[in-house]
Amino acid sequence: MFDPEGPNRAFAIPNLSITYRARKEETIEVPAGTFQAIPVDSSRAVGPPFTGTTWYAPGIGVVKAVTNFGGRERTTVLKSFSPGR
Repeated sequence: MFDPEGPNRAFAIPNLSITYRARKEETIEVPAGTFQAIPVDSSRAVGPPFTGTTWYAPGIGVVKAVTNFGGRERTTVLKSFSPGR
């Protein structure tokens, strides 16, 4: 539960509502390789405009994320991956 008086209070946004929508799994290529990943779109209506898509590969995690915050786009990709033992 979020404590409005706690250490993360500087990040509190009243009435924050983010919408998420998962889409059909797709093949995505990033520097770490080619993965089957589930894209999840996100958007926020309150505060500065925010949209994004994050691709999640089962058993790996986030392989790519594209965000647009206030008209500035940022892309993050997985550069390398080594499976755990």
